Amino acid sequence: MDILLIGGSRFVGPLVIGELLKRGHKVTVFNRGHIAQSYPEKVHFIKGDRENSFGALKNRFNAVIDMCAYNGEHTRRALAEIHFDFFVHFSTVAVYKKTETFPLTEESPLGNWPVWGRYNKGKVECEEELKKSGVKYAS
Repeated sequence: MDILLIGGSRFVGPLVIGELLKRGHKVTVFNRGHIAQSYPEKVHFIKGDRENSFGALKNRFNAVIDMCAYNGEHTRRALAEIHFDFFVHFSTVAVYKKTETFPLTEESPLGNWPVWGRYNKGKVECEEELKKSGVKYAS
């Protein structure tokens, strides 16, 4: 598969890249290039900033893995500007509505949990954009 990673320079990004390559996928990484990162030779790196444009991404990808969408606008623009078949949003437990019921599950309601602040609100926006988009996706 031809897979695009948005972000991917830290946290679990390098591990995801390694696993994709190990499984024989073609990997393109798109990020600002601000963090010193030495990608394996097989990785195609495109320097760019999602805040400006995904214009450098002309190809169609089998899948997009968005590691760094933090608000609805990030997701909305990625969905509109990138050509793909399947979208993977790297989400967080911070999207779930405040509750006293644990453990949380994927069926737990999304919503406001004040301790997470703007991070919660932005990540919930991402999930909402995906739901209303009609594209095939996973979070």
